[in-house]
Amino acid sequence: MNIFLATAFRTNDDQKILKRIKKILDIEGNVIWCAKDNFDDYYGTIQGSRLKEIIEIEKDQILKSDLVIAVLSNQNIDTLMQIVYASEYKVPILIYITGERPDQALEYSPWLHYHGQIVKSEHAFINALNNLKKHIEKEYE
Repeated sequence: MNIFLATAFRTNDDQKILKRIKKILDIEGNVIWCAKDNFDDYYGTIQGSRLKEIIEIEKDQILKSDLVIAVLSNQNIDTLMQIVYASEYKVPILIYITGERPDQALEYSPWLHYHGQIVKSEHAFINALNNLKKHIEKEYE
């Protein structure tokens, strides 16, 4: 399955979460696209041709994906924008809330609940991922 992995990657905590999620996804042989693997640090890019290139590449990769997995340790604006874009094109979205108090996911914006399925633990993430994969694979039969 082609998966677009939307997540922040600035902090050490972000890096640890990203590494763990990629390991889970790699086990099943998924094809994962993540900005961290394809661009240098692009935070702070606000103008010029690089800005357009980055966004257009990410939009294209979202459209090529069977599933978008959004990892939120905080409400990272980039990840939220990717969620909305994927939703506009009916790409299924799994939102994994991480951090010290994942129970706060219930307090997140109704927009997140509207656009994707929210999970708050690694166990729930793996179960939801497997269920989404089965649903997506049925569409291709």
